[in-house]
Amino acid sequence: MLSFLLPIARCSSRGAFDLPDLKGVRMQQYSQTRLQMGLGVEVGMLARFEEDNDSIGTEFWEGEISAVNEVLSEHGLPQHSEPSRFEGTSPSSQDRRDCDSIGYSFVHCLRRVFAINTLYGDQYKITPYDEDDEDESSHEVEEVSNRLDSHLLCHSDNEGLYLPISFQKPIFDDRIPGGILGSSNQLVSELTTIAPVLGIQMEGSILPDTSVDFIENSLEEESEFWREHYAWLFFFESARLSVEFRSAMCFI
Repeated sequence: MLSFLLPIARCSSRGAFDLPDLKGVRMQQYSQTRLQMGLGVEVGMLARFEEDNDSIGTEFWEGEISAVNEVLSEHGLPQHSEPSRFEGTSPSSQDRRDCDSIGYSFVHCLRRVFAINTLYGDQYKITPYDEDDEDESSHEVEEVSNRLDSHLLCHSDNEGLYLPISFQKPIFDDRIPGGILGSSNQLVSELTTIAPVLGIQMEGSILPDTSVDFIENSLEEESEFWREHYAWLFFFESARLSVEFRSAMCFI
């Protein structure tokens, strides 16, 4: 079992963002703050750097995308062109999440649901996460993670990218931030698969506003699956915005 697939928070061996000395100091501080809070996800990072006239952030981000494009080319996949600006609406203006970060334990709750559903389907009634069953659920997440084909499970917990490009399995390469590259398109598909399990109504692959209201009510009342609902919406909205705006979904 590869260490970065375990569903707990840990820093990669490269360190947060693997930034160069001096130029990356501000980004390192920003990432470390995120690590203390939990997992942060942003769509449209290059555009934000450009808007803020942050030349250091822009240079860093363009370098990361360049390295990722080398990997994509070697796998016969199209290059990713990260937008440096958005005309009219932007990802942040269309984001239906309440906040842009999430606790690591919530990520595990969601991965657990996906793993159990993958292993047993309708043969097993999934219940909300119970800390007393943590060892058992970790085993199930590990078993499915070891297949190396889930974009939800096979990803670093604190850094890395999902791109709006369709490819079947996550790509493993040390040149990629976090060591694993995911597909935003596939992440949307995986989350759509478990939506019915969590009582989330979809219209095809579209999440209607009524279902967002359902999730928000679940959070307010801390009803059944409220942690799973929070994590599901957090990841779904991030992946949806990534696909719609053709922008990388970045873990920070």
